[in-house]
Amino acid sequence: MKGATQTLDPIRYYAFLLDAFARYPREGIAIHPYWWRWRRSDRKPAKPLLRRAARMLRNASPGDVLEFGVWKGNTINLLAGLLPERELYGFDSFSGFPPDGRSDWKLDFALPRLPAVKSNVRLIAGYFEDTLPDFVKQRPHDRRVGLLHVDCDIYSSANTVFRHIGPYLDTETVIVFDELINYASFVENEFLALYEFLDARDLDFRWAIKVGSVIDFAHFCSTRDWDKGFAWFRRQGIYQNAAIRLAVDRGREARIDRYRAKAEKLLTLRPMAVPGGQPTDIQPA
Repeated sequence: MKGATQTLDPIRYYAFLLDAFARYPREGIAIHPYWWRWRRSDRKPAKPLLRRAARMLRNASPGDVLEFGVWKGNTINLLAGLLPERELYGFDSFSGFPPDGRSDWKLDFALPRLPAVKSNVRLIAGYFEDTLPDFVKQRPHDRRVGLLHVDCDIYSSANTVFRHIGPYLDTETVIVFDELINYASFVENEFLALYEFLDARDLDFRWAIKVGSVIDFAHFCSTRDWDKGFAWFRRQGIYQNAAIRLAVDRGREARIDRYRAKAEKLLTLRPMAVPGGQPTDIQPA
């Protein structure tokens, strides 16, 4: 899989996003963990979504759980408790973002030591690009991934995950994204990595679990009001996390083609940008 800035057709990508957001209301399960406005805060409701994803996994085929972005171990320990019969692998540098991380979001995720985890969890420390090749080399080709939790926030890391773990994913795999939608630069991060993975594998996707409300993509492109932090979105009941399932491609290209003209107009309103927020020189492939 090549880098986004080398091969991306931004019109086609925006058309893909328009199709994805058009399907959002009618696909998957919607959960509203903070239905009453007074209960909302700037915290993301990660646990309700992961609990629902774990429930889906209990009725699926055997498969490991992989989490990318462990940090203090809260979510991987939650999953380990909900899925005691599964093996879980947690990947994290435990020293912060890689050098090509988001320049618009400088937070310190470094830890002085590895977090304590449950007995069915194995932690793998290091940048994904360094640790995944050996992990894949030692992994049987038929050992599938049942649940993939992508909490690495940035395009480059999510892209690395899909390049290496993609062969172990199938249409029963539940993929949970921690920051997929509903923030100022979502177009250039985890969603872009997902789009490229689907293209590389000739796959489609369906929404599986949705949290709170969503900002329509056309509306998102048509206003500059979204240049706010995560906390503002969450206080409106608009969250960044969502879960999907992969699907066999049955007409994805035809659906995308229907949105190309609209996508071209939206691209003039909101040009593609690199994760740091600056416009790129991406041109149609």
